[in-house]
Amino acid sequence: MIRKNKLENNWLYMWGIAIIYNCFSIFTRQVNSNSSKILLLMNLFFGGYAIIKSLIKLKRYRTNISKLIFLILSYYIYILPYVYLNFKNGYYTLYTLLVMPIFFLIYFYTEYQCGNIFNLVSAIMNIMIVLSIISLFFWVFGSIFHFVHFHNSTIIEWGGVRQIYGVKFLYYEIQHTMFFGNSIPRNSGVFVEPATFGLILNIILILKLLVQKNSNLIGSIIMILTVVSTTSTTNIIVTILVLIIAFTQSSSEKFKKIKKIINIIWIPILTIVSVYIVLLLLKTKLNGESYSLRMDDFNAGLEAFKDHPFFGNGFADTTSMLKYMNTSRMIQPGKTGFSNGLLLIFIQGGLYLGIIYILPLIKMMKSGLTSKNVVLLLAPFLFLILVFSTMAQYSELDIMFVIMCIYIPNYLNNLRGDNDV
Repeated sequence: MIRKNKLENNWLYMWGIAIIYNCFSIFTRQVNSNSSKILLLMNLFFGGYAIIKSLIKLKRYRTNISKLIFLILSYYIYILPYVYLNFKNGYYTLYTLLVMPIFFLIYFYTEYQCGNIFNLVSAIMNIMIVLSIISLFFWVFGSIFHFVHFHNSTIIEWGGVRQIYGVKFLYYEIQHTMFFGNSIPRNSGVFVEPATFGLILNIILILKLLVQKNSNLIGSIIMILTVVSTTSTTNIIVTILVLIIAFTQSSSEKFKKIKKIINIIWIPILTIVSVYIVLLLLKTKLNGESYSLRMDDFNAGLEAFKDHPFFGNGFADTTSMLKYMNTSRMIQPGKTGFSNGLLLIFIQGGLYLGIIYILPLIKMMKSGLTSKNVVLLLAPFLFLILVFSTMAQYSELDIMFVIMCIYIPNYLNNLRGDNDV
């Protein structure tokens, strides 16, 4: 039994690593490298292994799978016309739209039937804690104080082709930000942007702190500090909101006993400090280039969406919005990237793909309204804020969160004894 559990954990951690590193890490954007294909194959292998294990479990426990079959068939009937129209992108279209969503549908359905849908999320959280510790070390002692020197370099294509330096597989220095006239390195970890790093951390915090309400306290603190080190305004605001919601919704007896004291002493202080930090960040961003680029992204994206609002401009299309961008960006290297992942889904897939993406999120929010559950209402909303300001579309982590929203409401209802599967 111990060996079996160990094998199960090893498999989850390997799948978790593949999911994390395929979510816009620098290895998905390296020039003249097969790393992105290797990560895709890893996800196929471990995702396929998940399917086999899930089917064995369902057969062993004689679980009724009629709802799962209906869900899969309904999805395929809906998505196949769009896949047919966009088959020119080949294996990437098939993998993203036909394979990975079904992997997660079957895996989380099985885990739901077994009584715990958070095993994979827990593994991903532990991996992110390790990556956070490593990144904080190199950010402080390398990027800030320069005690550690970065000699390893790689070339990536992200808003243009450029060379970056860092520690192989562990940390890369990619962006700086101006803060009161000082240039400060941002903690990107192994990802193409600090905002991407913060998004992944926040998705896990939302699932563990808010939804499951069962998180490693020290690990959560490390992840929160890492979010701050990214200096991503949106991610810091979302993290603060996650903490406020998690605290106010906590039913822990420990919290009940000390909540009044904490409310009197710390909540006002935390609120004032948080508001001050957010206002400083917003002031810096609104007066800086980041804000103007994001606004131009939104305007260009909206115009590109209007060109083909129903079926979109084509899956994985990256050029339709360029003609609407400010012309000054065309002559500046590294300024033609896009920052709005949610809008990009609607640009590429139109309302047809966008609706199937946000439907599980709306379902979960509707369930929150019906049951008066604040977490069910706000968790998808916080996720939408994250993907609206950061590129994460079509990544395994992105798809995982959306699929989990199908099962989370019933899972939480079952924990309360409302078995309405």
